[in-house]
Amino acid sequence: MSPVKKKFILRLEDKLIILVVTLIIGIMVAVTIVTIRREQRGMELSMRAKAKDHSEILAISNVEQLLKKDYVALGSAVEEVIKRDPDIAYVAIYDEEGRTMTRSRSTALSEEAFSSIDRLLKESIKITLASKMERIRVGREETLYDTIVPIKVPELKAAPVGAVRIGFTTARLREKAAEVRNQNIMLTVVFICLGMVGALVMGKILNRQISDLIAARTAPAREEIVPGEEYDLEKELKRYLPEYGERFDEAYKKLSPQDLFALFKAAREIPTALSLKEALGLSAQTISDIMKVSELVIFLRDEKTRKVRARMGYDMSGPMSKETLADIKVEEGRGEVWMASEFGTSSLIDTPKPGSGIVSPLVSKEKTIGVVEIRSRLSGEPFGKKDQLLLELLGGLIATSIEKAQVIEERKKE
Repeated sequence: MSPVKKKFILRLEDKLIILVVTLIIGIMVAVTIVTIRREQRGMELSMRAKAKDHSEILAISNVEQLLKKDYVALGSAVEEVIKRDPDIAYVAIYDEEGRTMTRSRSTALSEEAFSSIDRLLKESIKITLASKMERIRVGREETLYDTIVPIKVPELKAAPVGAVRIGFTTARLREKAAEVRNQNIMLTVVFICLGMVGALVMGKILNRQISDLIAARTAPAREEIVPGEEYDLEKELKRYLPEYGERFDEAYKKLSPQDLFALFKAAREIPTALSLKEALGLSAQTISDIMKVSELVIFLRDEKTRKVRARMGYDMSGPMSKETLADIKVEEGRGEVWMASEFGTSSLIDTPKPGSGIVSPLVSKEKTIGVVEIRSRLSGEPFGKKDQLLLELLGGLIATSIEKAQVIEERKKE
């Protein structure tokens, strides 16, 4: 059996790198083209202006020689013009019939371009009233701006008495274009390197986030057991709450399936706490979720002083600070909290605001280690006997969890 070929798949960071590199190259190519065209237009305008200036100089300073057809003097004037400007490839003067009177070529021209220009300048031209410029190609690489400017002497006659032909080489333009291209290539390389690094980092971050999201969505759901006919909730509750005995039978008769299921979940979750802080926080959160209360305080008894003090609390603004908890005093011999801590009894109470509350002891192995007080259900409904029973059962779970966490912390200290 032939081996299966491994399918090549691009990673997210690879796709980002390809996209960024493609964008950078595209942008830099566009910038290079625009820059070169702008330089080209600027040079063309400059050449037009210089062609006009040179032709006017030749016309003004050599009208007499032109009319007398003094070829020697005109030749010298043409040579002077070529020497003044390195962009000029050739200069020629024509008579009024368009026949060549004198011509001169730049020595910087290639041999092939020199021969082509020589043949071009020997040909007659048609002289027009307006100057004209066109691009011509001579040889394989040389491109010229061929400019013909008529020579007019208004005081003599309206028609041109001749023409000046000037060819401007694009060599300097090619050098400028190469310079722009090389600069942009260097910038492109720099931008590509920076873009690749940025795309790699961004790809790694996005890839990790996407992987985490996919993992979270594809991970098996947490096992949640819901009450129903196919699930023996009574059996499971007795397995998790064996110490409740008769209280469990009472709860199973009086509480709704939703309350029993909430109690079952609490029995599984609360004992998992490994520190006192975690046990208090998990207990408070569990009671808040189940009982839907706006205020909650958990009190613990100090074994040495036998005094009860607030250790964890929530109100409408969130967790209570240490200072707020310290301000909550339990007076000896007074109040429902002290009564619950001393005698292990729970009670329904009336709150100053409309509503009610419950105070219930935290009892573990027939010993009261603290008290939990809840006030004001979020729905505004008053608490009843069933709520009191549910909180008592939760208090037993919480007390067991707190004692277990205290033992773990003491062992760590040893």
